[in-house]
Formats: sequence, C-alpha cells, structure tokens
Amino acid sequence: KQVHIDATQKAAAAFENAIHIQQDKVSDRDIFVEKRIELGNELYRELVLVCNIGKDIWAETNKVKYENYTIYESNNDQKKARKEQLTKEAPSSKK
Repeated sequence: KQVHIDATQKAAAAFENAIHIQQDKVSDRDIFVEKRIELGNELYRELVLVCNIGKDIWAETNKVKYENYTIYESNNDQKKARKEQLTKEAPSSKK
C-alpha cells in the first residue's frame, strides 16, 4: 500500500510541477506578445514618419511619387457616398 501512496504522491508532485511550468510559459507568451505589439507600434510610427517626409518632399512636384508615400487611401469618398445613400433611403423607410 505504501508503494502506491508514494507513487501517487510522486505523480501528484510531477503534475503540480507541470502545471507551474505551463503557467510560466503562458506568462512568457503574454510578455512576448506585449513586446511584439510595442515593437510593431514603434515600427509603424517610424514608417509614418518616413512616409510623411516623402509626402512633404513630393507634395508640390510629383503626385505619383506623393501617392507612393501614402500608407492607405482615405475612404472619405466612400463614407460620403454611404451617407448619401442612407439619406436617400431614410425617407422611403419611414413610409
């Protein structure tokens, strides 16, 4: 009987140790995710800075090169079109 008890205690200790290791790995993963996010944000800030410099250089002289430094196009026209569409649909939906 004592052999079984000792084996069970040893297995329980190993299991508890494995749980602690797993929790440590989860914590490490969370830390590395946060670091990757911070590095990505820093990289994006640098990219925006470089693109703004490029746009400043080409703003008055070359529209194509200026557009090459645009990170993403504005969807302002899409927003305006959607707003107009909703405005047109609104009176008909009240009937």
